Amino acid sequence: MPSWRLDGTSQPAQMAWDSANYRASARGPEHAFRIKVTRAPSIGLSAALAQVQAKLVDAVPESKLGVPAWRDAAGETLGFAVDSADTVVEIQCGPGVCPDVTSLRAFGQRALDKARDPSNFVDPNAWRPQPFVPRGNVKGRADRIWWPAGRFWVPVD
Repeated sequence: MPSWRLDGTSQPAQMAWDSANYRASARGPEHAFRIKVTRAPSIGLSAALAQVQAKLVDAVPESKLGVPAWRDAAGETLGFAVDSADTVVEIQCGPGVCPDVTSLRAFGQRALDKARDPSNFVDPNAWRPQPFVPRGNVKGRADRIWWPAGRFWVPVD
């Protein structure tokens, strides 16, 4: 049913569903973000970090993270090692996501803080109970099945 304006002309009625919602994502290499984590590299931390450094074009030392780190001159790739977690981290961030070196450094600092926190890794000594399935004549259904598989993994935020 049309609604009327003060000047006498009609306009279509606005219904609750007459609104448009547009969501999009930017794709392409300029908006790419990639993080590669190597845990306990077989060649050792220093050799693995040297391999990351060799891949970078015009590598420059990055001293603002507080660990030995290297980044490329364009400020799009950062690599560093975390001794306490026996981990090598390589971050590639396109110019659409990291427009400057400070953005890349902020991502690197967050990854460094997460790698230094031992609660972010699965505890190898965690108690893993066996699933409980009742035996006997249950006629195709069990009273309870207990399998807490998600209990031992830390949620990613």
